[in-house]
Parts: sequence; structure tokens; C-alpha cells
Amino acid sequence: TDRKKHLHLYAQALETQNLSVDVAGATIEVERGLGELLGVLEALVDPANPVLTVAVLTGLFFGLDHDALLDHRLAGGGFDCRKAEEAPSGPVRDALHRMYGWWQDTLTAPSDVFVTRLVEDLGVLPDAAASELGGLRTGALLYALDTVRAAATTGDTSLVGAVNALRTGIEWGDAETPLVPGRTDAVRVMNLHKAKGLEAKVVVLAGPGGGSRSGASFHVSRDEG
Repeated sequence: TDRKKHLHLYAQALETQNLSVDVAGATIEVERGLGELLGVLEALVDPANPVLTVAVLTGLFFGLDHDALLDHRLAGGGFDCRKAEEAPSGPVRDALHRMYGWWQDTLTAPSDVFVTRLVEDLGVLPDAAASELGGLRTGALLYALDTVRAAATTGDTSLVGAVNALRTGIEWGDAETPLVPGRTDAVRVMNLHKAKGLEAKVVVLAGPGGGSRSGASFHVSRDEG
């Protein structure tokens, strides 16, 4: 294609026809899983912050509604996972108790080890793999999680370091890491810039229309004075 804006649409259309597809330079939405994971880590960094904890409780991994939170609060419960044992029984207490177990794990495990365990516990990768363009999403997620391991190898094994590394992963927008790299039995979707220097038996120029004119929108006249 001329531009990469709509690459993911071609990839989705190919996938609906049961065709293997790799995408280079497209924005694949991995923010859902990574963003929710980042929220959990931020809440564990600052467990006394009820806003962060409530965001996790109402998010993807627990999905509690505000009625449950209100009932918990009216019963005298708080939103600090470290005080889960003191909370009134119910779904909020169960969720806080699970978060407390994660928080305890952060006290002894390096960030890369902990994040790997957390990802497995939450099922982040299976959720990505089961979604649309699952192979590409999972590959992109693994790439982003590698940033946490990379930070750990430089000596920063703190949870704050993991949070910063994951933020970098979320800002990374190009899906360049398929789950199965190097395969030759897939349709490769890319823009002309990415295709430079490559060879293929069949090349399809997609979306050749829709060009835009780039004339001047205004000009400045300067007289002799």
C-alpha cells in the first residue's frame, strides 16, 4: 500500500479468509492487555492509592461493578490490598486478597520474574492469541514484555523499572514481531517503504486510489517596500 494507515484492515480481511498473514509497520492494538497489566503494576507500586486499586478492580482482570465496590465501602472496607484480611467478605475482598499475594511476590522476586508470573496468572497472552489477528498481537505483546527483561539485564529489577519499560512497550506502535517469525507461507502486508529491496513472486499494489493534492493553501506577497 501507499500508506500504512489501513494495513491492519487488509490483514483482518485476509485472516477472515483463513489466510496466514504477517504485517510490517501496522498499528496493532496491544494497548488493551498491556494497559491493564500496567495498571496492575502501578497499583502494586503504590498500594495505598485507592484510585489505582479501584481501576484494577473494575478493569479487565476482575471486572467488578461499582455496586460491588459501593457495598464493600458501606460495609467498612477499604481499597488497600495490604489490608485484605480486614476487609468484609465478598468479591472485592477476594480480589484484594489476590492483589495482596502479588504485592508480597514483588517484595522478593525481580521485576522480570514477577511480571512473567503475573502475565501467566492473568492469562494476558491467551487473551491476545484468541482475539482478532491473535498471532500478531501476541508477538507484539511478547516484544513489549521483552522490554521489562531488557531493563532487568541492565540492573534495574525494580517494579518501577518494569512500569517504565512497559510504558515504552505501549508507546511502540509498529507490529514487527509476529508470533512465528520468518515463515514463508504467509501473505506479507506492508507499505511501499517497507517493501524496498525485497523480492516476491507475486506483488499486489493495494488501494492505489485516494490520492490527495498538496497545493499551497496560502501565500505571502512582499512588495519592494
